[in-house]
Amino acid sequence: MQEVTLRLPAFDSWISSLHESRKATVRILDCRPTDGGTLTVLVEVTAQDQDLDMVLDEIRGRADVTDVRLIKTKKGGMIGTVLMKGHSIARAVLETGGFCRSCPLLEPVGPDGRVEWKIALDQSRPIETLLQKIAALGMGAEVRSVSRADGLRELTEKQQALLELAEKKGHYNFPRRISITELARIQGISAATASEILRGAERRIVRNHFYAKREKPNNHKPSICHAS
Repeated sequence: MQEVTLRLPAFDSWISSLHESRKATVRILDCRPTDGGTLTVLVEVTAQDQDLDMVLDEIRGRADVTDVRLIKTKKGGMIGTVLMKGHSIARAVLETGGFCRSCPLLEPVGPDGRVEWKIALDQSRPIETLLQKIAALGMGAEVRSVSRADGLRELTEKQQALLELAEKKGHYNFPRRISITELARIQGISAATASEILRGAERRIVRNHFYAKREKPNNHKPSICHAS
């Protein structure tokens, strides 16, 4: 495996808008590309209890949102799915055999108006393939770093169990055969807990397992792929 850090134009989304206004915080529990270049995200929204209805109306009124299914779960909280427009880029990652290590919708925007995005990609899949797919969507992506390493560090028992279940049930297939919510139900835990465990396992695999011993600089030079 290799970890690729890309730098690309920031996304103007309902998530970034809420964060910038400080009206609410949004936590992405899971996401799935859908037909037509849209993205379905499972989110947890936190705001002042008296502001939840206003926040919900603001999300529904956004031009980049086509469907909202959020329910109040506790004081100051909502959970559910939001269907967003214009995120074929997530499908490009899955089609290249990779998975996201960070979410560009949540990353801080630099002074150049760009964000960093970390992706785990199998070494058998050329980075150029991913760049071509991103360019085909009308975006330019700069490769900031590519890291490869070997070494082994054990996962926790909970991480190992959930990761094996996710693999067995097709969570990493394209399209996914099981969601975080369904995995959580099988394990008897909440979707938020399942997401944290799975992301922790993935993070350990990528950063501690595959990247425990970073290689010396290789011959791959960072390049810039501009959309034509």
